[in-house]
Amino acid sequence: MRGKQEWHMRPLALISHIQPGEKWETLDFLLVRAYEALQSYKCPHCGGWLWECSSMVAKTAYVSYSVRESFCKKTRALNQFMDNKQDGKSRAKQKEKEQWGAVHSVEAVVDKVYAKDGAKMPSITDLIESQAKNPH
Repeated sequence: MRGKQEWHMRPLALISHIQPGEKWETLDFLLVRAYEALQSYKCPHCGGWLWECSSMVAKTAYVSYSVRESFCKKTRALNQFMDNKQDGKSRAKQKEKEQWGAVHSVEAVVDKVYAKDGAKMPSITDLIESQAKNPH
C-alpha cells in the first residue's frame, strides 16, 4: 500500500504484477480502505499497534516494554568512510562514533507474573471494547 501512495500505482499492480496503468478495480479500492483502517490503529508516537501501547486498554497494565539497541553495520561503515575523508579537527569524537547506526526498538511482553495466570497480549478487540466504554 505504501507503494501505491509513493509511486501512484494501483494496489493490485504491486501485488499481482499487472500493468500499473490499467483501470482500478473494486479490489484496489478495498485494499486501500483496509490499509487505511489498519493505519488508523497505529500509535502516532511509536508506530506500534494502539492495543499494545495505549493506556486506554486495561490489559496493558500487565505488559512491560523493553528497549533493545542494535547497530546497522552498513551505516557504521559508511560513516567511518566519510569520517576518514575529514581533516583531523572535523572528525567525529569517539562518543559520536559509538552511536553511528544505532537502532532502537521496543518489545512489548506480558509480565511473567501475569503470564502464569494465562494473561495474553492485548488485542484489537480489547482496544475497541475500551473505546466503547470510554467514548470521547
